[in-house]
Amino acid sequence: MINGKKGKTEAENTENSFNNGNEVEDTGREEMVTKKKKKKALPPSSERERIKREVAVTDERIDERVYGLYGLTEEGIRVVESE
Repeated sequence: MINGKKGKTEAENTENSFNNGNEVEDTGREEMVTKKKKKKALPPSSERERIKREVAVTDERIDERVYGLYGLTEEGIRVVESE
């Protein structure tokens, strides 16, 4: 029986879509290569630690400003931070 793919039978289309499993292997290989490239693109661990510290300081500053906007007391801040 011929379907809508340029005169090929369903069996031919099914056979081509499986392609002996090579498609799955290629996808796994591509994924691994992509992950390795991303890992290489990461800054050295000392740089990552510096960035983490900067983020932590920025988070603290944001928290302080929000607490000030809401007029929280030290007791209120302890309650919020404990949750």
